[in-house]
Amino acid sequence: MTVSPRSARPLYRARSIRPGLASLAAVALGACASLPPPTERAAAADAIGAEAGMTTRILDAGSFRLLAAVREPVDWTGPLVVYIEGDGAAYETPRRVAPDPTPTEPLALRLAGRDPAPAVAWLARPCQYRTRTGQSDCAPRWWSTHRFSEPAVAAVDAALDALAGSPPRRLGLVGYSGGGVLAAVVAARRNDVDWLVTVAAPVDLGGWLAHHHLSPLPQALDPMMVRGALARLPQVHLAGERDTIVPPGVADRLVDALPAPHRATTRVVAGADHLHGWVDAWPAARPRFD
Repeated sequence: MTVSPRSARPLYRARSIRPGLASLAAVALGACASLPPPTERAAAADAIGAEAGMTTRILDAGSFRLLAAVREPVDWTGPLVVYIEGDGAAYETPRRVAPDPTPTEPLALRLAGRDPAPAVAWLARPCQYRTRTGQSDCAPRWWSTHRFSEPAVAAVDAALDALAGSPPRRLGLVGYSGGGVLAAVVAARRNDVDWLVTVAAPVDLGGWLAHHHLSPLPQALDPMMVRGALARLPQVHLAGERDTIVPPGVADRLVDALPAPHRATTRVVAGADHLHGWVDAWPAARPRFD
């Protein structure tokens, strides 16, 4: 695993793919007609979490119930590192929303399992893992057109309150793919987040949509919209060297737009694409803020 400095990165070049797409999941997964049923996807996540010593919880988060997994020492009151999952299997085909967005490969959960921090948590997105949370009334807009909207951000914010506990401890946030967008936006509005890491995340959301000629998301909260508040945080935005979904350079646009002074950097992980190469690289690639 090699982490490249910014000067070694490819440029953020325009490229044309299918017009009209509106989702990271649609671009990354394409046609997904043979997805395993949601119950099997939930069971797979349970197994990943259990292998990492994590215990599942269901959190009331405003209008949503979110699945979480936590690993922490008994009576721990120190910092908690929270991983936020990606968009999941949100689309059956590039133009058809899936009936259930539960991930087939919960990459953020796998990364959480490899994090060496004493206390680590993982948080699913609204409407994922409904066979576990029992929330059967989720509308498809919450994992498609409105997945970065205020209610989605508020749900993550409320879930972080629950994970922080009482008295609340300090948080570090790690967001994968679309989860990185939510992590950045929610970090900008909280005062208990010590640092932020995004992994293969379109943190310049508007620029990313334009880059791929994707449909606009009028309800979305873009990290670029909160860059003034975000600038105060130490942060690292990681990109995969071979990622054509969120190519190296997307995060540069956010970092370049942050007001000075700021403590933000971007890095490229050699050999990684949008879905592969992260788990094995993670123990060395995960930024430290000590």
